[in-house]
Amino acid sequence: MTIFYEGGQVRWAASEVDAVGHIVSLGSTAAHVKWQTGPSVDQITFTDLFDIEPVTASKVDDDPMHLVAVRRAYDHDQEVGVLNFLATNDYLGSWSNIARDVLAYAEDRIRADASMELVDEQLTVPEREAVVKASAMALLRDAFGIEEE
Repeated sequence: MTIFYEGGQVRWAASEVDAVGHIVSLGSTAAHVKWQTGPSVDQITFTDLFDIEPVTASKVDDDPMHLVAVRRAYDHDQEVGVLNFLATNDYLGSWSNIARDVLAYAEDRIRADASMELVDEQLTVPEREAVVKASAMALLRDAFGIEEE
């Protein structure tokens, strides 16, 4: 009996095609496989389980799902190493949504802050919004320079 698991490395077994990938998502009769080699390299295909077979890692460094890479990155460069690893391996794509949410939150808080009363009284709505946007962007940009105590 063949056992598959998400993250497991597999090889195309249905023909002579030399292709290796890893299971991204596993179903009862098929799996989504992201191919690292072969004609579908860098693509994810929905593949019947009868067409693939597990690959036994031939060396300790095989880490197709980066199961130990974060630990190595942290041990080498601490939190900066982990962030660099995540960024260079395209794991941070969803963070742009977080950034937009944070920016909107900062803008709302700045609009409601007492310090903005003078701005509200003396500038037009488009001018005030430009000040709010510039303030929020500066706040978020400069916040990364603050050392945590």
